[in-house]
Amino acid sequence: MKEIIVSGISYSINADGMTASVERCEDREMVDAVIVGSVRIGTREYPVVAIRDCAFEYCESMHSVKIPESVESIGDMVFANSGLKSVTITKNIISIGVNPFLGCENLCSIVVDERNSVYDSRENCNAIVETDSNVLIAGCKNSTIPDSVTGFGDNAFYGTHLSQIGFSDNVRFFGNGSFGFCNFSSLVIPSNVEKIAPNAFIGSRELASIVVAEGNAVYDSRENCNALIETATNILVLGCRNTTIPSSVVGIGKNAFFRSSVRSLIVPNSIGSIGMEAFYESEISSVVLPENVTEIGDFAFSYTKLKSLSVPRTLTDLPCGMAGVFGPCADLESIVVDDGNPVFDSRDNCNAIIHTETNTLMFGCINTTFPRSVTSIGMDAFSENYNLRSVVIPENIRRIGTMAFFCCYNLLSAEIQGVPDEVGCCIFAECNSLICLKVHSPQPFAVNWETFTQKNYEDIVLLVPAGSKQAYRNARCWSNFKEIEEF
Repeated sequence: MKEIIVSGISYSINADGMTASVERCEDREMVDAVIVGSVRIGTREYPVVAIRDCAFEYCESMHSVKIPESVESIGDMVFANSGLKSVTITKNIISIGVNPFLGCENLCSIVVDERNSVYDSRENCNAIVETDSNVLIAGCKNSTIPDSVTGFGDNAFYGTHLSQIGFSDNVRFFGNGSFGFCNFSSLVIPSNVEKIAPNAFIGSRELASIVVAEGNAVYDSRENCNALIETATNILVLGCRNTTIPSSVVGIGKNAFFRSSVRSLIVPNSIGSIGMEAFYESEISSVVLPENVTEIGDFAFSYTKLKSLSVPRTLTDLPCGMAGVFGPCADLESIVVDDGNPVFDSRDNCNAIIHTETNTLMFGCINTTFPRSVTSIGMDAFSENYNLRSVVIPENIRRIGTMAFFCCYNLLSAEIQGVPDEVGCCIFAECNSLICLKVHSPQPFAVNWETFTQKNYEDIVLLVPAGSKQAYRNARCWSNFKEIEEF
């Protein structure tokens, strides 16, 4: 494939041998991009008819782009995450790929040439609308919504930080991610909306009010709950800062409170399931799980501000494990498992979740203690616990799972008092503050090459019992520690 660079932009000949496309931007410092109408390669002139996928992606210095009238198609994510501020869609563009302006936070002006037969920017709306379907496929932070628009394409306003929005009764659907990570504080769903994709309003941290217009046959906001509920299933699919959950709701849907500013929530006994990433990165600090909850999706409470956790007796099966549902939660201080739970327990007030049958500590917090009956630490049990400063692993622990303390950034010291039979990979990986590891065994126990990282070997002082320094210096893997001292 022959290529030529003109003014910092690379062009290539298309498969038809007659036309050319914009391949990529070669000058990442370019401010005003100018795409030429044709390029000469050898003795031949090739009209430029397309802009390929991701051609200007991450061109953060670019503010504007001039597209010639020869261009007929724009690929996927063409200007994604660029610094683009304004763009004009010329008259002959008849195909626009998905997410052309994804992550363009500075984009404030979108104009479609009035002669374009496929797209328009009616009523100076600063958006791209498919003329025949009346579906708005791409917008920006200054967009307005014409009353004639009937729906919103996938990711139409994703990441634009749109702060005000209003919809007419003509709107029928919202595509996936169509208003993701916007900044509006209130949302009114019109009465004729028939379909809202699961992630349509994902990440709306400022959202404080949700109302569904009366007469909507598919969704409701019953009892002034400030939530979006799917009427037929009684599943809460979108919540916000001020949500209350009616007792008629039976489940919390996937991503329902994703990055929400909700701080506390009473979950009624009617709730039986909580979807994947339901509260991911939200501000939730207090929640009591009712006894009817039997299913919680992956990462449902990950990266939240939970301070206390109570696991009901009915919660017995988590496919991704406790750490995959509730971790990381660095602020967590208290963990209690209901005494009647047949699978998990928190014996001896240990502030941890233990798998009863295997005596494995599955998930812990900053106040966790290790009961003498516990023999294993599970994979990721303390992963990304930023508030953990020190840890003492007692002699009864025979197995330490992979990445058990992964990314505990503020962990300063660790102590292994016993002789584990099995130690997983990367148990202290990315523990960048860890400076001291104290091992009580006079004889080095078996570890593998991936148990410790190169940074561990360079940064950590390994403390070993008096008279055993040479044994560790001669031992497989242990010999990689730069500094070994006796205590």
